[in-house]
Amino acid sequence: MKALLLSFKLIQLLICISLLSSGLYATQYHVSTLGKPTGHGTISAPWNLATALAHPFIVEAGDTIWIHGGTYHGCFESRLKGTAESNIIVRQYPSELVIIKGYYRYGKGVVLNIKGAYTTYWGFSVTNSEKQRISSETRKIRVISGVNILGHHIKLINLFIYDNPGSGIGFWSTAKNSEIYGCIIFNNGWQRTDKGTGHAIYAQNEVGTKIIRDNIIFNGFSYGIHAYTERGAIKGFHIEGNTIFNNGILSKGSKLKPNILIGGYKPADRITLLNNLTYHNLGLAGQNIELGYTSQNDSISILNNSFIGGGPVFQLLNWKRVNIKGNTFYGTSRLVTLNTNADTQPYVWNNNTYHEGGYSRPMNNLNFKNWIKTYSVDQTSHYHFNQPKTNEIFVNPNMYEAGRGHITIFNWEGLEHIQIDLSGILKEGMEYKIFDVENLLSEPIIEGVFSGGKITIPLNLTNISSPIGNVPTIPKHTGIEFNAYLLISN
Repeated sequence: MKALLLSFKLIQLLICISLLSSGLYATQYHVSTLGKPTGHGTISAPWNLATALAHPFIVEAGDTIWIHGGTYHGCFESRLKGTAESNIIVRQYPSELVIIKGYYRYGKGVVLNIKGAYTTYWGFSVTNSEKQRISSETRKIRVISGVNILGHHIKLINLFIYDNPGSGIGFWSTAKNSEIYGCIIFNNGWQRTDKGTGHAIYAQNEVGTKIIRDNIIFNGFSYGIHAYTERGAIKGFHIEGNTIFNNGILSKGSKLKPNILIGGYKPADRITLLNNLTYHNLGLAGQNIELGYTSQNDSISILNNSFIGGGPVFQLLNWKRVNIKGNTFYGTSRLVTLNTNADTQPYVWNNNTYHEGGYSRPMNNLNFKNWIKTYSVDQTSHYHFNQPKTNEIFVNPNMYEAGRGHITIFNWEGLEHIQIDLSGILKEGMEYKIFDVENLLSEPIIEGVFSGGKITIPLNLTNISSPIGNVPTIPKHTGIEFNAYLLISN
C-alpha cells in the first residue's frame, strides 16, 4: 500500500511538471520599426513586423511577440498558429504606442489580414493613411479595411481600429469560435455615390459561436455591427456589453444606420444580445436596431439591453422563437416595429421598460394598451409617457487587463459633472487616465492617482477626434445626455 501511495504521488508530480512546462518554456520575441528579416527576434536584434507575422519556425504556441513603439507602414498578413491549449500572443509592448498604418499597395485591401489560428492580437492601433473617402463616377476610392479575420480561434483584444476607408473589421465564417473584445472602433468607411458604406464590424458565421463583447463602436459611415449574408450564414453570435452609437453619421446628410443589424437572405439563428447600450442622437432619423431582414429566422435572445434613440428604435422581423426581457427603449418616434401578422405565441416578451417621446402610437403603430391586447406580450412591462428621469451609469471592468475599463453614462438629469465609484476597477495608488472616446486621439480629460472614493467626470464635452480625409460630414459630439469613456491605469 505504501508503494502504491508513493507511485500515485509520483504520478501527480509528473502531471504538475507537465502542466507547468508549457509556461516555463514560453519565449518572448520582439518586433521593431528598425527590425530586419534577418533578426533573431531578440530585443537587441528584433524582427520587422512582416517577418514576425509570417510565423518564424522558432515561434511556438504560448510564446509572446512584443511589438515595440512606432508606426508600421504597409499592409500585413499574419499566418501565426498556436494550439488549442495555448495561443500565440502578439501584443503592444507596455507603455509604448504601436500604430499599424496601412496604405493601398499591390491591390491589397486590408491593413491586417489574419489567417492562422489560436492567436491573440492585443493593444495596438490599426488605421490608414488614405485620405480619399468619397467615391464618384469618375473618381473611385481605394477601399482598405482595417482587419480581416479569416483564421479560426482568433482573439482581438483592446485594439483601436479607426479611419479605415473600408470596414473596421471583417469577421468571416472561417473565423469560427473567435472573439472581438474591448476594442474601440470608429470613423471607418467611405461614401459611395448612393450611400455611406463600410461597417464597423461586418460578420458572418456558421459553425461555433462568435463573441463580440465590451467594445465601443461609433461614428462610422454605415452600420455598427452588420451580421448579414446573401449566400453565407449568420448562425451563432454572442453580442454582449457593447456601447454602440451614431453609426452612419459620417455619410452624406448624416443618414444614421442601425447600430446593430442581424439578418439577411439566409436564416439567422443562435443569436444573443445581452447588456448592450445603443444610442442615436435624439432628433436624428434612422433605425437603431434591425433584427431580421428577408429570410425567416429561428431563435434570438434579447436581454437587459438599453436601446435609445432612432426611429424605429427596435425592429424585429421574421423570427420563430424570441426571448426578450429586461430591456429599456426610448425614442421620439416609433419604439417597436414587428410583423403585423407575427405569431407571438412562442415568444417570451415581458418585463421591459418603454419611454414614449411624444409619438402616440409607437408600438407597431398602436398605443401600448392595444399593443398588449393585439400581440399578448409585455403583460408585466412598464410604459412611461416621458423620457427617463434618473441617470444611468455603466462601468465595465476589462476582463484581460486590470485597471482598465469602459464607462457609459446616460445623463437624463442634465448634469454638468458626475461622481463615479471606480473602486471596482482601480486600487489605491494606481495612476489612471480617463479619455473621452469621441476625442480619443487627444489628451485625457482626467488623470491622477487613485486614492479611493469617487472621481468627478465632466459631461459637457464638445471636442472630437475629427475623421481623416474628405468625409462628407464632420460629426458633432453627442449631447450632454450621453457620454462614453475609456479608463486605463498603470
